[in-house]
Amino acid sequence: MRAPFDIKSGPHEPHIDLQIAAYWELIRNGKEDGLIFDPESHTATVNGEPLISVTTGLSLAGMMPDGYKFIDPWYLTRGKYVHLATELYDKGTLDEDTVDEEVRPYLEAYKVFRRDMDAEISGIEVRLYHPVYKYFGIIDRIIKGNTCYSLHLKPKQRVPYKLVEVKDIRGSLNVFVSALNVVRWKEKNLKGEQNGNSDQP
Repeated sequence: MRAPFDIKSGPHEPHIDLQIAAYWELIRNGKEDGLIFDPESHTATVNGEPLISVTTGLSLAGMMPDGYKFIDPWYLTRGKYVHLATELYDKGTLDEDTVDEEVRPYLEAYKVFRRDMDAEISGIEVRLYHPVYKYFGIIDRIIKGNTCYSLHLKPKQRVPYKLVEVKDIRGSLNVFVSALNVVRWKEKNLKGEQNGNSDQP
């Protein structure tokens, strides 16, 4: 069995369980072949067909907090480099002298987690798409096991990380697929309304 875990530098939010359930489904039934990913725009296609990302799907469906739109870009940049530092650390290619002082506490928290972790990592930053549901995701880590969870780095705490297990992974997956269906229904049926051009009085 293989399962995902996702690395977070902020608090747990309900939509994170949906995100991880989507990654779990990608591990079970996703594919790599033919996936073309553009890191600049964070978009992907297969055979020229655009795919929706996991987080974009949740956002368009209204399943993520509105406050995410107003997050200071500084925090987004820090989160990006926390992910990169942990990725390079797990690959054994990180030059720790290059790690920014704002990122270092999160890296140290991740190192504590890795020392405590029993499961073996079998995949790092894995890109997959779903041939049926037509979405893609980048899975932070894949481990050997059957428990799916998010890892929240908390550098100022005595135990500098927290694992949050996805208790109802199948139920969360059903909600995620429903969210994708809502997004696609809106795209097909509500284009005028979304642009403020409804013909209704």
